[in-house]
Amino acid sequence: MSRPFKVKSNDIIIASGLHALYLPILRECYDLSVYLDIDEDLRTYFKVQRDVNKRGYTIERVLDALAKRKPDSEKFIRPQAAFADLIFSLRPIHSSSLANASEQNPPRLKLVVKSRHGFNELSLKRVLIGVCGLHVDMNTNADVSEVEISIDGEANAEDIQMAAQLICPQIFEFLDLQPQWQNGVLGLMQLVTLSHINQALTRRFI
Repeated sequence: MSRPFKVKSNDIIIASGLHALYLPILRECYDLSVYLDIDEDLRTYFKVQRDVNKRGYTIERVLDALAKRKPDSEKFIRPQAAFADLIFSLRPIHSSSLANASEQNPPRLKLVVKSRHGFNELSLKRVLIGVCGLHVDMNTNADVSEVEISIDGEANAEDIQMAAQLICPQIFEFLDLQPQWQNGVLGLMQLVTLSHINQALTRRFI
């Protein structure tokens, strides 16, 4: 919606937005592309919580806006998942729990990660189970071109930080800041993304 503006070139450039993977010319520029896929009932819950509690909208207005945007989402947004290297799928552990969830009692979530390039997944699985105490299931497709990991359980920021230091210790040499690790699924997404960034950087030097 804003006017175009120039971004100075840097060692690492992050492009973020609803249409970041829509144009082929953009997709060809990325070393790593990430797509966030949220369960539709969970997406509705999050939007209702934010717009009603923080923006003062009515539930009817929020649901009407979601219904109006659905055709565009199906046409322009969701197909971009096919072009992502890394897909995070955020889902409630029990879909029925959303009915009783609130800001004080948020729903329990699980994270499903799909990678088309692999991401040191065996080591990741070991630390998620051994360090973070999570339940992890891992599957590959027929030609082993995709890896999918389903992660269930509560992880704290300290354990996720330790897991990152075990999986990709070299990556911290490239960071000019100290990561602010998060609890839960956000921290897990940080960990997996960092593992992929480490892999992308490794490819640059091969």
